[in-house]
Amino acid sequence: MSIPEHLWRFSTTEARESLALRLKLPYTPKMQDWEYEVSDSNRISEFMHLYKSNELTDDESFSLMEIIVQSFADLDEELADNPLWHQALDIIS
Repeated sequence: MSIPEHLWRFSTTEARESLALRLKLPYTPKMQDWEYEVSDSNRISEFMHLYKSNELTDDESFSLMEIIVQSFADLDEELADNPLWHQALDIIS
């Protein structure tokens, strides 16, 4: 499936810096794939709570959802049994 270029979406530096401060995550401009580097399957509940708080900008929400999805990818359990995974899927839909 080809996505038209005008619909492409990328994380912003401002969103990453803001989330790093708010969530006490490491951040340097040289970190590549920051959302993947800071993912933490032990913090999924915290990440989801912040995502659903309506306190984030659109760019922050986008970056945080990338962190959430990667955090789930790092889990060593069946996602079908995880209610937070289903909440994340509902949000993405």
